[in-house]
Amino acid sequence: MPEFPELKDIVVRPEPVNYLPWIFLGVVLLLCVLGFGYWLWRILTRNDKTVTAPTLIEARNAALDNLDQIRVKVPELTSEETVVDVQTVLRRFLHRHHGALGLYRTADELIGRTGRGKHASPPPNPTLAHIEDILRRCEALRYNQEELPDEPSRLDLVDQAMASLKEN
Repeated sequence: MPEFPELKDIVVRPEPVNYLPWIFLGVVLLLCVLGFGYWLWRILTRNDKTVTAPTLIEARNAALDNLDQIRVKVPELTSEETVVDVQTVLRRFLHRHHGALGLYRTADELIGRTGRGKHASPPPNPTLAHIEDILRRCEALRYNQEELPDEPSRLDLVDQAMASLKEN
């Protein structure tokens, strides 16, 4: 009989190692470190300056400044341009200061003297009484019911508008 080769000891292989939990743990730790780094970066680069709203000019002061500018330009303006500019300044003041939609209503609607019965406007605001006369005069001048022939009368209109704003 032939001779058998010499038997060798069986090599014992180590059991396979499952690396999946270690990979999962590494990914979780990496994400934690990245999250902490991002949080730290946000804190270090944060701008601690407080944002404040811009200072606004009070409506009355802005209107008076606009009327001063119109007063200076009166010699160059026609009577219609003067009236339109004064009326626009007064209506813008009413819109900004009182909340009345002054640019889109007539003087009667602004003051609250339109309609009867259930269509009547709400009662007029007493603080608008000073501006009522000048607005009515501006509308009359604008729609040619009155005329401003010369520069002193146009300056007088601007002065009356300024006085009505100062009283209000």
